[in-house]
Amino acid sequence: MKYLKDKSYYEEHYDKATIQECRLAEKIVSESKDEDIKKGKKPAKGYTTDEMYQYANDILLYVETGVRYMKKESTIQKWMEEDRQRDELFEKKEPLVYCPGCNKKMQFTFKHLEEKFESPEMRVLYLYRCDSCDKKRGVYDNGEIYIFKGDICPECKSELKVVTKEQKNKTTVKSICKKCGYNNTRTYDLTDEPKTEEIDPDFEKDKARFCLSVEDGDKYCEWITTLEYVMGNIEDKEEHKEAYEKAKKTKILTIAQLSGLLSKKLAQENFGSLMVSNPEIGRDLIISFNIQDMKADRPESHSKTDLKRTLNDLLLDTNWHLMSDGLNYKLGVLSGRLKGQDSQDHIYEDLKKD
Repeated sequence: MKYLKDKSYYEEHYDKATIQECRLAEKIVSESKDEDIKKGKKPAKGYTTDEMYQYANDILLYVETGVRYMKKESTIQKWMEEDRQRDELFEKKEPLVYCPGCNKKMQFTFKHLEEKFESPEMRVLYLYRCDSCDKKRGVYDNGEIYIFKGDICPECKSELKVVTKEQKNKTTVKSICKKCGYNNTRTYDLTDEPKTEEIDPDFEKDKARFCLSVEDGDKYCEWITTLEYVMGNIEDKEEHKEAYEKAKKTKILTIAQLSGLLSKKLAQENFGSLMVSNPEIGRDLIISFNIQDMKADRPESHSKTDLKRTLNDLLLDTNWHLMSDGLNYKLGVLSGRLKGQDSQDHIYEDLKKD
């Protein structure tokens, strides 16, 4: 038995499931519409009942077909990998087993792949029969012994002797109880034709409607990615509302605007001759500055404290701030660095971290 098939087999299987799910979605919308009409329920303002339910149907199918498209490749790969594992497990050579009664080598008769419902566990059961004493034994691929439960006499509960006879077009299975004489024969006709799958007359038409092409599927992926980004931003800004509101109110100043603001306001605090230099351009802009303390009798500690306080007050609602390495002072000249951000988004991201 070969489990792994061509990829087209899995694609067709997946498409059939997609069609069934989308047909069901359409049916639910149609039944809801009929129920509302029966109850005399009025549609939303500005819509007829037909328009409202057509809109609902279109939205539902757009999402359903898009989700099915997004999951298609990964689902098919999962199915194929599972069948590869089945083949690898099933194709292993059966182990050598000796009769528990006469200790002779048992004859391998059959193997079966067992799977548990909704469980990834798979194992192979190997069945054997002893040609000498007619005992049978079952062994799993992991060495576990299989306990036979079915071949029990319904009359006296003794073990049945099961004889299988295979002919060209039929298999006969005879169950005999040596203790009470119970005898049962079952014949399986191998000429029975397997049931042919009923042809779906609307399959191709609905496949075109519900199974998205690569082009349409990629458009849906772009749409859902954008939607998730937008919704994620909305949730994020709700969670950090204070930071978002503060970022929105932040004034974005260029270097020229910053220099003008600082020169004017710092002069009122007796600081002058502002010079800006050495811009470092990265995610943010970092600039160095020098300024003179015009108040000759102001001590160094007071000079640094007064300038720092004034800068922090001036830059409070702007995209600039004094960097943490602070201020340097030498002979009445103070120096430091300022960092500026060029967008409210960057400011918002930094505020969230605080």
